[in-house]
This record gives sequence, structure tokens and C-alpha cells, in this order.
Amino acid sequence: MKSACIAAALSLAALSAGAAGKDPVAFSHNDWEVTCDNTRTCRAAGYQSESGPSDPVSMLITRAAGPGTAINIELQIGGEGEVKGPLRFKVGKATVAGLAGGSAKLDADQVRTILPELLKNDDAAVTGGSKKWTLSLAGLNAVLLKMDEPKAASGRPVRSCGAAASRSLPCCPRCRPPS
Repeated sequence: MKSACIAAALSLAALSAGAAGKDPVAFSHNDWEVTCDNTRTCRAAGYQSESGPSDPVSMLITRAAGPGTAINIELQIGGEGEVKGPLRFKVGKATVAGLAGGSAKLDADQVRTILPELLKNDDAAVTGGSKKWTLSLAGLNAVLLKMDEPKAASGRPVRSCGAAASRSLPCCPRCRPPS
């Protein structure tokens, strides 16, 4: 599943960049990777740890170009059997309940709730029924910093603090690169 997602994301970025003659950004660190296309839209994807016992789980964070653009987050789970009932996503002190099984898109309030916790924890859990999926957050901060580079290079105003650079979200001091 991870290989297919990586290949699809990189292919999409390569095709988009070829059409405009610009180089896409592609970067991976630990269990996360990011690609940015020629429109400066960036997609970061994270997965379960390769060494852990978790069934497949992934998170896709998308941020379009431009100052103050919304951050979109989608969760996807895999594995054997169907999940009965809604899913619950927990990271640090933040919890989002009532998510649809299989794949769920978080709304703006849910994104604001979990984003600060994503940036300061090592993993997150999705639970449903008696099943649990563990999403690794190793590499997320590095990938979000890389996500800002094409936006900064384009001359658009951007604060170097990953996905927290959105005007609606506070900038996370932990995410800032060293001075």
C-alpha cells in the first residue's frame, strides 16, 4: 500500500511539473514524505511504522499554494475485515470521534484541534471497535518544513513553521528551523 501511494504521488508530481517546466519538490524523512507540484500545492503523506505491528494506516496533509490557504487532512485505514461503527482518532491530548470507516476527511475545526498535537507527538492512534491502527509521526515536522520551501522560493510570504504557517493556526515554535 505504501509503495503504491508513493508511486502515485510522485507520478502525479512529475507529470504536473513536466507540463510547466518546473522541478517538483519531493522529500521523505522516516515514515513521512512530501511532494509539491508546479502549482506549489504540496501533499505530505505519513504511514504506520514499518517495524510496528499496526495494520496499514495513512494520513494525507494537503496545502494549496497561497497565503492563508486551508490545510486539509485525510485519514485512511486498511487491513483485514470491515470496521464496525465510527472511528476515533487520538493524538496527544486531542481526540476526534465519529469518523467514517475506511477513509475520512477532517473538517477545519478538527484540523485545528489535532494539528498542534501532531507536531509534538511521536504517534497517533485510530481505533474502531476492537481494532487499533498506529500512525507514526516520525518525520512529520521535517516534511512540513520542506512543504514550505516552494512557497518561500516563489516569493510568497510564508512563516517557516510547517503546516502551522496557515493564518488560522498558531505558529509552532518547535517546528522552526534553527537560526
